[in-house]
Amino acid sequence: MKNYTQAISCFEKGLEEKNLFEEKTILYAMLLDNLAYSKLKSNRVDGLPAQFYRSLKIRDSLGLKMEMISNQIHLSEYYALKKDTAKAVEFSKQALLLSRSSDKLNNTLQALKQIVAVDPKNARQNILKSTFS
Repeated sequence: MKNYTQAISCFEKGLEEKNLFEEKTILYAMLLDNLAYSKLKSNRVDGLPAQFYRSLKIRDSLGLKMEMISNQIHLSEYYALKKDTAKAVEFSKQALLLSRSSDKLNNTLQALKQIVAVDPKNARQNILKSTFS
């Protein structure tokens, strides 16, 4: 719906739930990533990229591959907005590599789309490298 201001408010309220991290760690990581992404989409960068990294670290520790791919794509979008093409490309490559071990084709398509968005000039080369490495 692209109502990021309302989304930010809802995600912040959700993150205030007592014992959320301890009792529902997966939900906590999801809310944190969604909060950070809503901020990114509304050009509010307070707390970024730290919130993305925290969510990614939690998801990595829980072995949540699909969710990690989403985090990596979000980090790529963040760095693209900040005009840090090298980091944007790196996170899109990481997302693509991880998506190759996923059984969800949509993950791979999202990662490919992000690589093309952040580095259209070298997208073909990056895609081939990640495919055959």
